[in-house]
Amino acid sequence: MIFIPSQEGTHIFQISVFNEGVTSKGFAATHVLSQNLGGINKQIIKLNSVLDETSNELDILKSEIEGFDSTLLTASEKIDKSTGTISTSVGAISEASSQLNSLLFPIIASIGIIVALQITIIARRR
Repeated sequence: MIFIPSQEGTHIFQISVFNEGVTSKGFAATHVLSQNLGGINKQIIKLNSVLDETSNELDILKSEIEGFDSTLLTASEKIDKSTGTISTSVGAISEASSQLNSLLFPIIASIGIIVALQITIIARRR
């Protein structure tokens, strides 16, 4: 007996035999495809070529990423150096500001004394 399925998929066969009070059962399964093994083989070959192309693209991407890593490292070093330079500049500005304050304080105090003396002179004249 030959079974030719009309639909794709998994088909399960159950066979039961009864003879002289003894029962025997058997099961079998088969998977029906829409094409023969030659067509499947062609698809596997095509899939392998696509996978090879994808692997090559991933290798190119990997090499580009490795270059990007060194670029990031260089940029990080330059940022660290710039941060140190900025820190030094801020320290110099702070020092200059305190020197400017120490120069301006006596001048402002002198102006205050001169104004006070002028007020005293003007007050005596009246």
